Amino acid sequence: MNIRGKLNVVIISVIVVLIVIGLLFFIKNESEDKGSSSDNQINVPSVQSEKQEIEESPQDTNSITKEYISTCKADDSCYRKTALKQKDPTICEEIKDSSTYDQCYSLIAVAINDSSLCIKIKKIDTRAICYTKIAEAKSDPELCKEISAEEFYKDQCYCVIAIKKLDPAPINYMTNLAAKNICYGRVADEKNDPSICNNIIDSSGMTKEDCIDGAS
Repeated sequence: MNIRGKLNVVIISVIVVLIVIGLLFFIKNESEDKGSSSDNQINVPSVQSEKQEIEESPQDTNSITKEYISTCKADDSCYRKTALKQKDPTICEEIKDSSTYDQCYSLIAVAINDSSLCIKIKKIDTRAICYTKIAEAKSDPELCKEISAEEFYKDQCYCVIAIKKLDPAPINYMTNLAAKNICYGRVADEKNDPSICNNIIDSSGMTKEDCIDGAS
């Protein structure tokens, strides 16, 4: 074979090698692309199923409450603080001490302005204070009627609202005459309105003159 023939063989051999290398490189890339695609297809359903599981499993408030209760380990003070923090009156039922129990319901009732919780309070005067605080917050004298304690507490409730609203009207519901006159004096003084003193009909608790002097 002459030199030219040998050169042609070498050139052909090199071309064949390059073709083989090219084919191997192409096959490798195809394989990696398929693998990557396959991985993506596996991951997507995983995320979707996780999302679906979260949506289908809403938060169970009862289990959360039980979890908070278990952390207190029969500590009444812990129950009270936790109940107030979570605004969850059901936790108060775990409290054994009657005073702490009443405090628990009173604190939550006032915090969320829910007078229906006051009835759960066992001590009458503490229950009356619960109604009074919520009645004051809502400026609602009707809530004072819920007080079943001594008339003193009911009168106090009406007076507190009258002072807050700067309106003597709620004082008409008060039964103790001396307390009524003093309350008229307080409202007249806060409002700087001596005419309110005209509601005082005798000298019990406060005279009309003293009321006018204070409001002038």
